Amino acid sequence: MNTGGPPGGNVTLVFTDIEGSTRLLQSLGDRWQHVLADHRTIMRDAWTRWNGYEMGTEGDSFFVSFPDASDAVAAAVQAQRALAAHTWADGARVRVRIGMHTLPATAGKSSCRRPLAISWRTLFPVA
Repeated sequence: MNTGGPPGGNVTLVFTDIEGSTRLLQSLGDRWQHVLADHRTIMRDAWTRWNGYEMGTEGDSFFVSFPDASDAVAAAVQAQRALAAHTWADGARVRVRIGMHTLPATAGKSSCRRPLAISWRTLFPVA
């Protein structure tokens, strides 16, 4: 994973989230923590291999930036394949939504919440 800071210029932002995570949490109970830990490991392995910079994570979601769109796509493919091949607790089926958007951005020293807010405004402008 890129630890030197978020990329600047044209970047690809990746947002992920486990589909039906509330239902999984309710059905797995205490075993949910094992599923979440495995999910985070799998996702971070993909970000690391493809030069992603983790901007933030909350619950079961990730916000990651990539300096190259093809690396973002490769990371998503690697993650999806690893998720599909993984043996999950109690035979759970873990599916992860991954969305991407490429846009010009400026790297800065602000917290992950500021780039996230800017990115969401850019992606979904409010009238």
